[in-house]
Amino acid sequence: MKRVKTYILAVLFIVASSIMGACSCGGPDISVVDIKVTAVSDNLQYNETTKEYSVMQGEKFTVSYEILPDNATDTTVYLNLTPANKIDFGDSIIKGAKNDVEFTASRSNKGKTTIEFSTKDGSKTVKITVNVLSAEDLTVLTTPSGLKYNETTKCFEWNKVVGADG
Repeated sequence: MKRVKTYILAVLFIVASSIMGACSCGGPDISVVDIKVTAVSDNLQYNETTKEYSVMQGEKFTVSYEILPDNATDTTVYLNLTPANKIDFGDSIIKGAKNDVEFTASRSNKGKTTIEFSTKDGSKTVKITVNVLSAEDLTVLTTPSGLKYNETTKCFEWNKVVGADG
């Protein structure tokens, strides 16, 4: 009888341990694999040659980020701007696997700024460069001389553009 009680007690202990282990709230940590950043504002123009975004002074723009996998244990993202005086934004610490971050280009400072999105431990980082432009930075187009519309070809034709070298 003593053996049966010991056996039942051992079985109950094993079952209780299994249930307690399965219900553990801690679980394994899931590491961040990647941070994906996307510019979502129409006024944020991307230049394929320089791999930079451009925006006019004073304009607001939105950049989205997504942490992969979305069930990562820590979904905190830290923002860092270098230099910080060209773009304004809210909190530098954002929580959530997906988020839209709104920025405002400075009205008084122009030039390039790097926006860095990074994980808490710094193991994953994504950087984008944003060039804040003023009205003077825009290229002025010169009207071609002798501009005519050809009814047959349905195209515009011109003789030359003053100041062009090609």
